[in-house]
Amino acid sequence: MKKFLVSALLIIFLSSCSSVSKDLKDPNLTPEEFFQKAQEGVINWNKYNAAIRYYEEFINRYPDMKGKVIEAEYEIAFIKYKQHKYDDAAERLSQLLDKYQTDEAIYYPEWPRTLSGKLLANIQAEEKKPLLKKIFHPDLGTVDQTFANEKEQEKLERQQAKREKKEAKIQARQEKQAEKEAKKAAKQKQDA
Repeated sequence: MKKFLVSALLIIFLSSCSSVSKDLKDPNLTPEEFFQKAQEGVINWNKYNAAIRYYEEFINRYPDMKGKVIEAEYEIAFIKYKQHKYDDAAERLSQLLDKYQTDEAIYYPEWPRTLSGKLLANIQAEEKKPLLKKIFHPDLGTVDQTFANEKEQEKLERQQAKREKKEAKIQARQEKQAEKEAKKAAKQKQDA
């Protein structure tokens, strides 16, 4: 029974690895699909390395999508943080924050910078913890930070949605006003 269970798990593991490799070779994979597959890997199966491979391949294939590249870089750094690879995560976050000091920053969404700063501060606090707390409570703060990051991201998404809705209302008002003025001008022309 144990051999069967081990064999079954091994087959599942190997098939999922080959699935990722096949996906990464697919030239028709859209940017959205890269992000979706990476996020599914993290959320559904804790397949962090597969998720990182999707984000890295996205960065390689779509380097001109500056805003999305920054998002992918943040996601990789966050995965490294979740894996407790704090040095790697901190280095990636610092590099990401440096990019916001360049002229290309106008293409970048704000949320990766905000969350990178918070996550970097959390890593620095993690490094200051006494060794015993790290040994007996390795996840202390991780769940809270993940929750905080998700809440912050949700807040930023809500703010973006509000801005888009407001812009749409303004545009609709302007179009309605232009339509009224056109009707008024046509009526004046007809009366004259």
